Amino acid sequence: MKIIMRIFFCLTLIITISLGALANNSSFKGEDQVAFVSVINHNKDIWVINDDGTGLIKLTDNPFPEFSPQWSPDGTKLLYLSSHKGDFIQKKYKLWVVNSDGSNAHILADDLSHNSLNNIDWSADSNKIIFLSRKGEDDLLTIIDVDGNNRRILTDKDIQADYISFSPNRSQILAYLKGDDEDGLYIIDSEKKEKKKLTDSKGKYIQAQWSADGSKIAYIYKKHLFQIFGAKEGIYIMDSSGKNNILVVKEDHISNISLDPAGKAILFSVKYEKVTNPEAHITDQNTKTYYRRYIVAAKKNANPQRIKGSLPKWSPDGLKFAHQDGSYVHIKISGQKGYIKVPVSNLSSIVGWGPNSNKVLCEVKPGLFANNELYVFDYHGNQVYRLINGGFNVVFSTWSPKN
Repeated sequence: MKIIMRIFFCLTLIITISLGALANNSSFKGEDQVAFVSVINHNKDIWVINDDGTGLIKLTDNPFPEFSPQWSPDGTKLLYLSSHKGDFIQKKYKLWVVNSDGSNAHILADDLSHNSLNNIDWSADSNKIIFLSRKGEDDLLTIIDVDGNNRRILTDKDIQADYISFSPNRSQILAYLKGDDEDGLYIIDSEKKEKKKLTDSKGKYIQAQWSADGSKIAYIYKKHLFQIFGAKEGIYIMDSSGKNNILVVKEDHISNISLDPAGKAILFSVKYEKVTNPEAHITDQNTKTYYRRYIVAAKKNANPQRIKGSLPKWSPDGLKFAHQDGSYVHIKISGQKGYIKVPVSNLSSIVGWGPNSNKVLCEVKPGLFANNELYVFDYHGNQVYRLINGGFNVVFSTWSPKN
């Protein structure tokens, strides 16, 4: 027992010393915070740390997994989900809220649909939350105050909602509603519960998203299987009123899009398959999925430009984007020729930009069996700094929206 305790003490000391060393290696001032999910002993917990490696806080410490942290717009709180025994079978999660210093953690709702993983959002004033609650086989669009009061259902019980998000500057909610001939994008007034349909064609409306000022909405449109009539498949952008709905790119294999904050350009990926064994019989051929990345102006019949690399991410100011190309992160700055190249070996994910658009956060896996680590660097590439080492197995991370 004493040997085990000594080993545990030594491991704890190593992690503490490593974190201290990392902080000393950084010239950042700890202006911004990062929340991340770490898997230790097969359990997921949520942590917060300053971007200079100081101020490490463990927000959750329970025997059940906690995941999907999402900052409030004012940066003072985080939402997250938990999964207790039996929740997976019931297709339900619990929704928690906690202060960014780890205080006052409490459950807001215990009936979140499993489809809520990508469908939770804060209102711009950080006072309300929307999510999908589960009732029987239906996912219902639900709103609740951050203190847990004034919970209301915003959609009928026979309507399912998806891709839900608050307008950046109002109480309006954008949602893809489906069922009972309601297929389409809607604006829902969170106070009056009034619905306004923005699109006419039946089909799938995927990854609908606002511009930063709430004036534009971009989305992918795909037809249902065996559907003949409807709009052309591809990327669309329109005014938030539903007017001036423009087909930007006609393409039926688009896998994801990202509208820049100003609503002027779109990053997107096209999915395609390639035969890996052309010598085999046609029925036995193996295929592998690939993706090509492009950037296109958000206007009618624009000409997309190919991006060599993957994982593109916009900066909050809309003037830069970063993407991976081999062992480098390439940073493109609006109005400047070429790219800034930042060497980052074993990159597994570009998480995104800090709130001031001057730093980039990445997840790095240094070896096949190694744990994910976090790295931060400025957009000039002058420093590449390890924020969290292999003592934490990072499976998700996100910047605070405020410093």
